[in-house]
Amino acid sequence: MSSILLQYSLISFIFANLSILPSSKKTTLETELYTIEIELAKLKDTDNALKTELLAKKSIYEQEIAQYKQEEITLTAKAQEAEQRHLLTKEISTNFGNALIFLQIGILLSSLTTLSKIKYYWYIGSISGIIGFSIFITSYYRNLTM
Repeated sequence: MSSILLQYSLISFIFANLSILPSSKKTTLETELYTIEIELAKLKDTDNALKTELLAKKSIYEQEIAQYKQEEITLTAKAQEAEQRHLLTKEISTNFGNALIFLQIGILLSSLTTLSKIKYYWYIGSISGIIGFSIFITSYYRNLTM
C-alpha cells in the first residue's frame, strides 16, 4: 500500500512542478509582449514595415500566451486530480492500519483468555476482531472502487 501512496505522491509532485514551466515561459512571453506594445506606442506612423513586423510578433506572442494559459489550466486540473487520489489512498492506508490494530488487539485478548481462563476477555477480543475485520473489508472495497 505504501508503494501506491508513493506513486500518487510522486505523480502529484511531478504535475505540480510541470505547471511551473509553462508559467515561467508565459511570464517571459508576457514581458516580451509588453515590450512590443511599448515599442508600438513609440513608433511614428511613418515606419509601417517595423510596425507590421511588431504587430505580427505581437499576435504570435498572444497566441502562445493563450496556449500556455490553456496548458496551465490542464496541468492544474491533472495535479488536483492526482492530489485527490493521493489523499484518498492515504486515507485508505490509514484505515488498513486501524484495521490491523483492532485485529491485533482481538488476537491479544483471545490469547489472554487462553492464559487466564476468563471468558470476558474472549468476548471483548471477538468484538475487537469483528471491528477490525469490518474496517478492513470497508477499506478493501474503497481501494477496489478507487
